[in-house]
This record gives sequence, structure tokens and C-alpha cells, in this order.
Amino acid sequence: MKIRTINILMLILIFINCKNKTTEPEQLNIKQNSELEEKIEPETKTQINTTELNLESTDKMFDFLSEKYSKVYEYKGMDSRQLIGISFISKDSIDYYLSSETMPCDTEYYGKAFNRNYGLDSEIDEDKNGISYPANEYSNDQKDYMIYIRVALDSTKVKIGYTDNVTDGTDCAPNTVSIMKKIK
Repeated sequence: MKIRTINILMLILIFINCKNKTTEPEQLNIKQNSELEEKIEPETKTQINTTELNLESTDKMFDFLSEKYSKVYEYKGMDSRQLIGISFISKDSIDYYLSSETMPCDTEYYGKAFNRNYGLDSEIDEDKNGISYPANEYSNDQKDYMIYIRVALDSTKVKIGYTDNVTDGTDCAPNTVSIMKKIK
């Protein structure tokens, strides 16, 4: 009886010790994931009280995006201008930098966005002429907002979607109506 009790206690101790240990590869994965999240943490920058579109800043932004990203898209309007640089990381994720100059402020969003529907049918968008085209939607969910980047399958155009999770909204949201054309 004593031997049986000792064996049971030893098995319980071994089980408890094994359950609390994390293997070294698991520890490395946790560390690498947290470092990666820090590196790609999306941010938003806003400059308020701008009274006119700054052509020089847009040219500098185009140069920056052209250097860092494999594809650059642009929309120019009367009182707004929008540029986005996109690099495809994998089939279901992109790295992006969105610069939006919309009166009364300039806003920049950047980070990593994911195609939550990868492997399923693509989305369908329409251009200004009413012609449909297939697109993949990548999203970046943040506490205050959600950005949707819809890239045409042929990569010739992009449409931005934006949802403000803050109840009072903002005038600094990106242009979500217009289609951006590929310029690089």
C-alpha cells in the first residue's frame, strides 16, 4: 500500500511539473511574436489645421513610398489627395502606409493588414463607370478605427474603407469613396 501511494504521489508531481514547463522553442516563438508585433505596431499621425494641400510634402511622400513599397497608388481631388504604398508580405497579408490629405488635416496610417477571407472567393467592387472587378480585402483592426484596403486582383486599383470606432467620429478620416490608381 505504501509503495502504491508513493508511486501515485510521484506521478502527480511529475504531471504538475510537466504541465507548468514551457519548452525552449515555445519560449522563442513567444519572444519572436512579441518583437514582431512591436515592429509592425500600426500608428496614426494627424496634423490638424492645414489650410491647403502641400505639393512638396506629397512629392516627398511619393518618393518615400516608392522607395519602401513595391506598389504605390494615388487619388487626387480638388481638396484631397491620398497615397498608399503596399508591399505583399504573403498571400494573406500586406504591409502598407496610407497618407491622406483631406481638409482640414493630414493623416497617416501604417502597419500590417490581413486578408481574413484568404482562400475564399474574392470581393466584387465597382469603378466609377459601373464596371465590376474582383478585389481582395485586407483589414487592420485597431481600438479606435478599422481600415480596409481593397486591392484589385490585377493590382491596378485600390479602394480604402474606414470605420471609426469612436462614437464622435472625426473629420480626418481617409477618402473612402474614390478609387486610387496605380502609379508605381
